Amino acid sequence: MPRSARKYLTTRTEIHISTESTIHGLEPLAETTGASPVKEVSPYSLLLTIFIHLLACEECPGHFGHIELAKKVYHANLLTYTVKALRSVCFNCSKLLIARDKTQQEYKTLSSLKNAKSRFNYVYSNTTAKEGRICDPKTGGCGYKQPKLAKQGLAIKVEYLDENFDQTKDRKSILFADDAYPVLSKIKDDDLQLMGFNKEQGRPEWMIIQNLPVAPPPVRPSV
Repeated sequence: MPRSARKYLTTRTEIHISTESTIHGLEPLAETTGASPVKEVSPYSLLLTIFIHLLACEECPGHFGHIELAKKVYHANLLTYTVKALRSVCFNCSKLLIARDKTQQEYKTLSSLKNAKSRFNYVYSNTTAKEGRICDPKTGGCGYKQPKLAKQGLAIKVEYLDENFDQTKDRKSILFADDAYPVLSKIKDDDLQLMGFNKEQGRPEWMIIQNLPVAPPPVRPSV
């Protein structure tokens, strides 16, 4: 990571894939064999290749597209950070569980930290240490009792502790990416900054994969 970017946590994921992709919504099972022409939405579409873009790009290996996943999935390499981010905010209202009052020492200490990783770890360690882990109504919280979250392999296990949890779900279950995404996406920009995230280059919900990039045929490894 460049030295200038270390002030905030950044990640190049969903927003870049969807905005820079040549073809949106590739179909991985689109017909590509026989006498039928290669479909524009298949992974072998000519729109991804050098031949279409040669006039616009003098030295170009082709442009990539992406497949929109039917279900969101966790990024395996970022799963630990995803769990920590989920444990740092309220599972119900997505407010940061600490440092809400600017007059408190907790807020001042967190604001004084310049390194993004230090902020993130400070928030996580202090929210995890709080007894009961309730979104405190005294500081504008919703009063929701936070669930227990634990990483297990490539999954996240959840145990709901609040009596007003969604009754359509089991109290103990697997937290799917589709359920975790709204919690992370509702975090306010001010809280993101305190957590060490860059709201423009590294939002926490981008750690959850929605789009799968597809490299152009010229740069794919031969099989």
